[in-house]
Amino acid sequence: MCGAASGPPFFARFRAPAPLALPWGDWYIPQSMVVPRFPDFRVLLPALLAALFLWTSVAHAQTLTLSNLVVDNKAGTFTARFGVGVTGVDEIAEVLANGVVLALRCQATLLRKRSYWMDAAVAETTSVSTIRRDAISREFMLRLDGREAPLTGKQLAPLLAQAWGQIQLDLGPWDRLKRGEEYQLRLRLSLDRTEIPDWVRDTVFFWSWDVVPATNYTLEFAY
Repeated sequence: MCGAASGPPFFARFRAPAPLALPWGDWYIPQSMVVPRFPDFRVLLPALLAALFLWTSVAHAQTLTLSNLVVDNKAGTFTARFGVGVTGVDEIAEVLANGVVLALRCQATLLRKRSYWMDAAVAETTSVSTIRRDAISREFMLRLDGREAPLTGKQLAPLLAQAWGQIQLDLGPWDRLKRGEEYQLRLRLSLDRTEIPDWVRDTVFFWSWDVVPATNYTLEFAY
């Protein structure tokens, strides 16, 4: 009767071709026996929960409101003027302090109403203003469309009131409107992120980054 062969077990003596085995000294261990190493979530969990709580608090507390919507003829141009108010300013300031850049988007569409066909588009325009917090000066910096120098301030609430308290959108020549016709102005407002720091993006990888869902307003008028 033959004695048992000495030496390393079969799985260690067997040299499987890559990538089915991993080297360990002079032996090869099948990959099926290797347990992968995962990040220690005990270390990541505090940062994950902090970022998640920060963003959920903003998403639930913040809204956009429209005020004083007016359309008029300004030097031959159809103009829409209005103000945008924001609730949850303290939560927004905290998000900006963590390096997130936000953008207010105002999209206006002018339509001529028709009875038996779809409303006809007359003009459309979009205005975007961005806001960030400078890490060195610790000032908030808000850039408006058509203005090179940003508005700055230590306090966020008065800065938003100054920049967004009265917004003007130009929708082309006034003479596009026809006498006796009915029109509709549709306004869409949204506040969302444009840039997210890597530490936030990599940590809260499953969360929606829209700060406030789009809000729609409609103004109907006859010319």
